[in-house]
Amino acid sequence: MRKTLIILVLVSICLLGCFSSDSAANQNSRSVVVSGSQNFSEIIDKEWKLIDVYVNNVNIQFSRENQIESFRDIYTLKFEKEMLSGTGAPNRYSAPYTLGDNQSISIMPMRSTLMASLFEPNNLSEYEYYSFVQNSYEWRITGSNLELISKRDNDSVLLIFGQ
Repeated sequence: MRKTLIILVLVSICLLGCFSSDSAANQNSRSVVVSGSQNFSEIIDKEWKLIDVYVNNVNIQFSRENQIESFRDIYTLKFEKEMLSGTGAPNRYSAPYTLGDNQSISIMPMRSTLMASLFEPNNLSEYEYYSFVQNSYEWRITGSNLELISKRDNDSVLLIFGQ
C-alpha cells in the first residue's frame, strides 16, 4: 500500500511538472490565425521588415523596437517579379524564387554583398536570417503581416514581417 502511494505521488509530481512547463512555454508561443486574402500580388513591390522569429513555436526574442537605431533598417525583404531582395546586417542580398501550388515557395541560392559585420542584432545573426529565408517553403498573409514558414535541421521556423 505504501509503495503504491509513493508511486502515485511521483506520477502526480511528474504530470504537474509537465503541465507547468507547457504553460510556461506557451507564454512565448504563437497560435496561427490566417485571415484575409492569400494573394501573392499583395506582397509584391512592398518592403517588409522582420518583426518576430519563432523556432518550434517559441519566440527567439528578436525585437525590432529594442534594436539600436543603426539596426532598425536591417532584415528587410522585398519581392519583385521572380526576384527577392533585401538587407541583412549589414549586407544586401537577392535571390530568384518560384511560386508553387498552395502558397508554396522555393527560394534559390542567395547572393549577397560581402561587407564585414562589426555588430549584429541580439538573438539573430545575419547568417541565421539568410538561412531562414533561403529555406522558406511556404508563405501566407496573416492580418497585415507576411509570414514565411521555414526550417532549420529538425526545427520549424516562422518569420513574421510587417511594413
